[in-house]
Amino acid sequence: MQINFTDNHERNLLTELSAGISKSRDVRVAVAFLKYSGYDLIKGKYTGMS
Repeated sequence: MQINFTDNHERNLLTELSAGISKSRDVRVAVAFLKYSGYDLIKGKYTGMS
């Protein structure tokens, strides 16, 4: 499983989705919206999180 965060400033959602879909046989997408304060709480908690 790969977890990616996009903010549409540094990383664009469509670019991330296109890259993931093009190299995958099976794609499952989950979406969550959060504030930067919430992002700061979970950022770096998972290894390999980008």
